[in-house]
Amino acid sequence: MYCYGRQFTQARTALAILSCGQLANISMGSVGLWLVMTGHERDAAAAIGAGAVSNIVLNFALVPRWGLEGAAVAYACGMILWNIWMAVTLYEKVGIHSTALGRLHLVLGRTS
Repeated sequence: MYCYGRQFTQARTALAILSCGQLANISMGSVGLWLVMTGHERDAAAAIGAGAVSNIVLNFALVPRWGLEGAAVAYACGMILWNIWMAVTLYEKVGIHSTALGRLHLVLGRTS
């Protein structure tokens, strides 16, 4: 018995891919918000723009062959790209570790 219908079960692989992308997204923290709050709006816009361009390019490359799953991979990769870009920029410009691993050096006993 299917609770959500046949369309939902057909999209389960794409939903799993998108869920992995969202997991990477939340593990970076609120990087976009931090950049905007600290006056680095242009850097945030550049990162989002790069993510959007990569999403479009990957969609053209992946959708013809893999369909819905290709689109999910393209979106997840674009989102991961812009989040990593913003996390690195935030650390370089402001010195804030926004990622879920930002305090890993405290757990490992390192002070750097």
